[in-house]
Amino acid sequence: MRFRSFTLIEVLLSVALIGAIGSFSMVINQFLQQKNDLDVSAIQISERVKDAQKRSMGGIEDSSWGVKVATGQITLYKGASFASRPQTKDENTIISDNIEINGLDDIVFTRLEGTVVNPGTINLKIKNFEKNILINEQGTVSY
Repeated sequence: MRFRSFTLIEVLLSVALIGAIGSFSMVINQFLQQKNDLDVSAIQISERVKDAQKRSMGGIEDSSWGVKVATGQITLYKGASFASRPQTKDENTIISDNIEINGLDDIVFTRLEGTVVNPGTINLKIKNFEKNILINEQGTVSY
């Protein structure tokens, strides 16, 4: 009676192939995670900007509202400027701290009209990915 088995070469090739597939999967996963972090952060910033505009137009607490975008955090605040705001009214949203933020970082809306005092572009970047969020004078957000 003769038994058939795998040779050492066959086992080593199988292990090497599994290792190569595993490392390729990890690279793809990291790539997709970065893209997802960027997309989610852009959506969260956009939603906070729209929320600030709605509150300003609605005259909520008889005040202007704004959004401050910083690394790792978005702050929805009450007032005409981030520096002079009442901090007790802040609403913070955590975003990925791996994202580099450039350009416009403080968006303020006029009370009742809801127009932007300082229109511009927020640039989000993470490694090989980049996304621009444009906020025009009327407060329209596009990305």
